[in-house]
Amino acid sequence: MGFMQRDIDFKLILLILLVIIAIVGLTLFYQSSAGNIIRKYNKASEKLQTTAENLTATTAELEYCNAKVENLTTEVNAAVNYQLSAQDEFNSMYTESQSSLEESKSSLQRTQEKLDSTESQLETSQTNLDDCQNTLQTNQDAVNSAGSNANSASSKIDSCETTCAGTDTSACASCLNDVKSYVHQIINYLDEVQS
Repeated sequence: MGFMQRDIDFKLILLILLVIIAIVGLTLFYQSSAGNIIRKYNKASEKLQTTAENLTATTAELEYCNAKVENLTTEVNAAVNYQLSAQDEFNSMYTESQSSLEESKSSLQRTQEKLDSTESQLETSQTNLDDCQNTLQTNQDAVNSAGSNANSASSKIDSCETTCAGTDTSACASCLNDVKSYVHQIINYLDEVQS
């Protein structure tokens, strides 16, 4: 009977040691998993911050270009109207009587100089408008790239959430859901900027 009691005590001690080892192993595994999740979250957060900064800068550039395009369009319209009025004046002078031909030639020369100056301004304005439209397209491409970066960050966060799914890390999952919601807000904002 004493032999059986020792055997049972030994088995009980062995069972307690196995439980302690299992608890220590699970604790180490949880710490390792949580550390990986936190590192991935920090990387995704940094990328989102960079994307937000790039988006803010690009939005400011787009607003500046839009204002410049509006100003150039106004200048072009004014130049075209001025050119049309100069052309009308030129035509009316041409139809005047032959007796005032010398006076008409002098006025015609002045009008032609104004017309040349206006056409030169129109060409300069058109060149500036083309440059601004090219800049606008470049900025649009940058906004699209920012949206692509936001999508990449979102899928990385989704993979972090999948990694956490097997453990009881509800705080981690909640945090990742908040970050995912933030990423979707950035994507929606990019869609608004593009439209």
